[in-house]
Amino acid sequence: MKIVYYSKTGHTEHYAKMLGKELEIEAIPFSEIKKINKEEQVVFMSWVFASGIKKLKKVLSQYNVICVAAVGMNVKSDDNTKLLVETNRLTIPFFYLQGGLNYDRLKGFEGSLLKMVAKKVIEENREQDKELIKIFKNGGDFVSKENLTDMIGHLKSIL
Repeated sequence: MKIVYYSKTGHTEHYAKMLGKELEIEAIPFSEIKKINKEEQVVFMSWVFASGIKKLKKVLSQYNVICVAAVGMNVKSDDNTKLLVETNRLTIPFFYLQGGLNYDRLKGFEGSLLKMVAKKVIEENREQDKELIKIFKNGGDFVSKENLTDMIGHLKSIL
């Protein structure tokens, strides 16, 4: 079994390495995925953008993925998890992990689009968006081992 991660701002990489250390499984970046035997079990971890899990379709179509973790800036919620499962058509175990927001490392199209969305959400100032507004204004890193508890339990049960 291997952990394959695709990280843009470092949050997913941090989770993958923590998980790998905890389970004594090698965590490798997506750029090295070709080193993996197609039959080997893969835990795939990637970041969320516009409800899509980056590189997921490619990995699912070519590798033996046994579970998926998506890392995003939103606080974990049942609604968000359901949206990600449905949008990405997942039928295997799925885990959502709050990562964070680092504008300095989020460049290009994604960075520009996120800044536009942030501006709109902040201007609207809706009560249900209070936590999200704080994240948009201040950024932050919410990576923690505690967020991996359910995923660790699941993977230990099948190792």
